Amino acid sequence: MGIRVHIKTLGALLRYVQYESHPYILVTCFYGHSRFTVSLVALKCIAAVVGAVIYLVLALWSPFSRLEKALALLVALLSPFDTQ
Repeated sequence: MGIRVHIKTLGALLRYVQYESHPYILVTCFYGHSRFTVSLVALKCIAAVVGAVIYLVLALWSPFSRLEKALALLVALLSPFDTQ
């Protein structure tokens, strides 16, 4: 809601995003989403697609061995469940 209310153009959004740690593509997708709907289900679908693309890029085009790729994907999948 904050992006939709306070930032009116994509250029203004990209100027503010440089201070964030989030990637540009995710924020741009969320901005586009906020222009058409406020559905949280659609927002979760966008986040899932971006996450799946990240895993796909890591699996297909990273310069590591098969074992290293498998371990990297496993760590990425299990890291949300890490409790300290």
